[in-house]
Amino acid sequence: MKFSESITKSNEYKVSTAESKNKSPSQNGYEMPLVYIWIYTLIHFFNHLLFGLTQSMVPPAYVDFKFTTNASLPMIGLNPTFQGVGIFIGSFVTIIFKWVNRQLCLCFVVVIMSLSTIFFPWATTLWQLWLCSLLYGFGVGSWNGCNNVVLVEMWKHRSPSMLLFAQFVWGVGTILGPLLVEAYVIGNDVCPGVTQEECHRQQQQHSNPTTVEPNSRCTEWCLNFDRRPQLKIPFLIGGCLELLGPLCYFIMFFVNRYRYVKDESRDDIEDEEKKREERETRKKIVPKYMILGCMSVVFSCGILAENLYNSFAATFFQYQPVLHVSASKASIISSTMNGAFSLGRFICMFVAVYVSPQNMALVELIITLGGYIFQIFGQNDLILLWISAIIISLGFSSIWISCFSFIARYMTLTDMIGGWMIGPCNITYIVLGYFISGFMTTNPSIFLYISTAGVAISIVAHIVAMISVRHVPKELLLNVDPAQTAH
Repeated sequence: MKFSESITKSNEYKVSTAESKNKSPSQNGYEMPLVYIWIYTLIHFFNHLLFGLTQSMVPPAYVDFKFTTNASLPMIGLNPTFQGVGIFIGSFVTIIFKWVNRQLCLCFVVVIMSLSTIFFPWATTLWQLWLCSLLYGFGVGSWNGCNNVVLVEMWKHRSPSMLLFAQFVWGVGTILGPLLVEAYVIGNDVCPGVTQEECHRQQQQHSNPTTVEPNSRCTEWCLNFDRRPQLKIPFLIGGCLELLGPLCYFIMFFVNRYRYVKDESRDDIEDEEKKREERETRKKIVPKYMILGCMSVVFSCGILAENLYNSFAATFFQYQPVLHVSASKASIISSTMNGAFSLGRFICMFVAVYVSPQNMALVELIITLGGYIFQIFGQNDLILLWISAIIISLGFSSIWISCFSFIARYMTLTDMIGGWMIGPCNITYIVLGYFISGFMTTNPSIFLYISTAGVAISIVAHIVAMISVRHVPKELLLNVDPAQTAH
């Protein structure tokens, strides 16, 4: 057998339900039945769908949370910062998988996410809101750190398409989230359908008896309107739905426990000397630390820009100095953006079969940069703002998963690497969250400038990573779809 074929075989994983090598071949090292692989995959897809739904519900309600907690918008702007801290902490949960079962741990962190979602509208003070964000972020960091790893383990060279489909269903969730809360958020309005300017004019009319009779819509009930009860409805629905995923995952723990181990019984590479030669060749040729370093920059800057856009776009639309988009319309724009996001991932599922992930990521970053430049110059027109938001979302659609697939081509994607990639993109996110929210009411364009710079830096870092691997032989690539071998 050729060395290239042996390399490919060496990257295969087998599912083992064995506790000991002394068990019979039928019990030790057998492939997990395809039906169970699909069950676990569908559970991951469902979890990711609800993750997208619950995560996208919060940003459209930022302005409402300003009133439910009696706080200023800059203080509410710390919400993404605390979520970033939680994500950063959660990304290190992968360290404990040597001692704690990963399947049970994932159940636990997704339950934390769902409960945090339910209690967001119950927060009456800032620290309660921040605590919900911190705990939700902890669950996100833990889930993202190993969700991609598990899918790569199960689907091997088919994993890029599976990873993209997982992100596609996440995108579907982000469409549904804003639509779910759209009917329950009122933004800066005093009560549903009555603006602050309308009530302010009524107060002026009351103080001046020669003016027209006050507008009857700004009633005592309206002035004392409590928006918290109606906000609880969508968050309760989203949180309860999210509990179904970990419940199914917990049941499967007893039905057919998920456990992947490296295949140590390879028939094609019996000789230990060949195994050693393979490892040494890979260590010399593959620039592992250059790839991880550059991808850390991409995650720290490019994925940072994606997170900022997901967190602040709806607020930016409402405080845009010319348009002052309503909370309801901002939610609809967000849902449209997420629709474009999902469409992009759906298209990339098929493109990924023929195009390498590094080329896909580069094209997507360039599209995103173009979208940001378009939005900077066209933000004062509602149609141009809407179109540019769609372009940005299309560009962001698959960068995340393309970068993970790129890394998985050149090294084994472990829980530690997955956690490391999640961590860096939240260090800068933690710092910038409050900074951006402080400018949102006075100079919201700062949000666009920072995001544009982050995408530009990511393009440079990604090109450096692509150059560093140009001499790596195709025989050393991992998890490559056969249709891509000619590319």
